[in-house]
Amino acid sequence: MLIDTKELLKPPVGRAAYSDRTAWLMAEMSRLAYLKFEGPAAVRESLVEDLAKLTDKTAIEAKLQEVEQLLLSSGDQRDALESELREADFNLVKTFNSRDTQAILATREKPERVAILAFRGTDASFGDIKADLNARFFSRGTQKIHNGFLKAFQVVESRIRSALRDLPDHKLYITGHYCPVKSRIESAG
Repeated sequence: MLIDTKELLKPPVGRAAYSDRTAWLMAEMSRLAYLKFEGPAAVRESLVEDLAKLTDKTAIEAKLQEVEQLLLSSGDQRDALESELREADFNLVKTFNSRDTQAILATREKPERVAILAFRGTDASFGDIKADLNARFFSRGTQKIHNGFLKAFQVVESRIRSALRDLPDHKLYITGHYCPVKSRIESAG
């Protein structure tokens, strides 16, 4: 984490107003969501929950192939994720990983109880690109919702809601979709 001073890690969370420190912290949490935490332990957790819902043999085989591909393509950077969060006085509560949707939930207890849910944005996976391209919008009340992003969220929604029920006294921030421009430029040049 890019920490010049620990003071930056204590944004004003008691009011709904713009803060450079809060914006910086949300950008850093979005960056951390890109660490490949979905190693074998995270895959097992996701697999058990997903397989429990399936009854069709074809769907089970498809899920197992998806997991096999994930295990082949991912490195487990969970330790690095937890270390960077600890450096900022946060604890990793839970990771969410299902199909092409990944997110992290981290909390800090002092000076105020804060929970941050950070979603990984688009990776170079077919599922992520498909979600991006499913750009039809529909209205719910006065809000317009991107259909692809909603479907991606719904994959992990019940697990996220369950985890958040255990944090009723925390102020919740939701962030994500960090764009790793620097790493893309370095790999291109």
